[in-house]
Amino acid sequence: MNERDRDSIFVSNVKSIGSIVSGRRQARLCCCIKTKMPLFGNTFSPKKTPPRKSASLSNLHTLDRSTREIELGLEYGAPAMTIGGQSLKFEEGQWISESGGSVSGKEMQRLKKRNLQLEEENNLLRLKIDILLDMLSETTAESHLLEKELEEHSAKT
Repeated sequence: MNERDRDSIFVSNVKSIGSIVSGRRQARLCCCIKTKMPLFGNTFSPKKTPPRKSASLSNLHTLDRSTREIELGLEYGAPAMTIGGQSLKFEEGQWISESGGSVSGKEMQRLKKRNLQLEEENNLLRLKIDILLDMLSETTAESHLLEKELEEHSAKT
C-alpha cells in the first residue's frame, strides 16, 4: 500500500466522522492525520544499553571452599540456635536438642517414632469400633423389623 492510498483511507475515515465533527475541525483533524509526527513514527530504534559493571571486584567467589577456609579462616559448622532457653543444632537434616532435658536426642527420636506407631494403632482401633457399631445398629434394626412382622403375623391368626 503506497502513501497515496493511506491518505485516501484516512480522508475517507475523517469524512465518515464528518457528521460528528464540524467542517473546520474536520480539516484540522485531516491535516493532523496526514502529517507525520516524530513521536509516533513507524520506526523504533531503542538506545543501546551500556554494559553492566561486574557485581563483585574480588575473586574470592572463584575459590573453592577449602581454599576460602584456609585464606579467610572461615569454619563452617552446623547451624545452631537457642529458642526459649533450649539450644537446637541442625544435624543430618533434623533439629536436635543440645541442652537440658533428661532424654537424649536419639531417645527422643525413638519415642517420637513409638508415639506415631501408637497413634496409627489408635486410629485403626477407632475405625474398627465404628464398623462394629454400624453392624450392631444394622442387626438391631433388622431384629426390630422381624419382631414387628412376627407380631403382625400373630395378630392376623
